[in-house]
Amino acid sequence: MKNKILKKIYVALGLALCSMSLLGAPKTALNVQAAGDDVKIEEPSRSDYLVWIYKKEDGALWKRLWNASTEEWAGEWIFVRWL
Repeated sequence: MKNKILKKIYVALGLALCSMSLLGAPKTALNVQAAGDDVKIEEPSRSDYLVWIYKKEDGALWKRLWNASTEEWAGEWIFVRWL
């Protein structure tokens, strides 16, 4: 009989401690103020979108990497195979 009561007390204390640990710490936020109209907000950097571009020239297949995000070539032409 005493074991059942002690077991219930331990379970209740355990649940109380778990709930206190989840709700215990208050969340704080940083206060940020803009300096004026000259503040520029930058978007988070994302990885570039790269695409292989293929061409046939003089019986050979070539490929080159194109950065579609910056619209620039990302390398030189690379020989793939003879056709």
